[in-house]
Amino acid sequence: MRARDLLLAALSSGAVVAGVATAANPAASPAPALSPGEAALLRAVPPPAPRGFDWHLPRGFPTPAVPADNPMSAAKVALGRQLFFDTRLSVTGRYSCASCHDPARAYTDGRTRAIGATGAQ
Repeated sequence: MRARDLLLAALSSGAVVAGVATAANPAASPAPALSPGEAALLRAVPPPAPRGFDWHLPRGFPTPAVPADNPMSAAKVALGRQLFFDTRLSVTGRYSCASCHDPARAYTDGRTRAIGATGAQ
C-alpha cells in the first residue's frame, strides 16, 4: 500500500497521523513529505464526521447543551482538567480551583465557610 493510501485510510478512520502531536501521540515525529498531487488529494478529502461525545454522566444528569458549531471533545475536557489544577490562574499563584473545589470532597473545601485565595471569608 502506498503512503498516500495509508494516509487516506488513517484520516478517514480518525486515527493518529504521524507528525500530529495529540494526547494519544505526544512524541510526534515529522510528517512525511507529500508530492503536490498527494497534497491536493489530501485537501480534497473531507475530514471524518465528528463523533458524539461520550459524557459519562451520573444517572439522572441531563446531557449538557452544546452549540453545534463548537462540539465537545476529549481535548477540551483534558484542557479543562489541566486548567482546573493549574495554580498559575490564581491571583496569588499558589492555589488552583481544585485547592478549594476538591474532587474528593464533592468539589467543596470541607469547611462551613470558604476561605478565599487571599484569606478573605
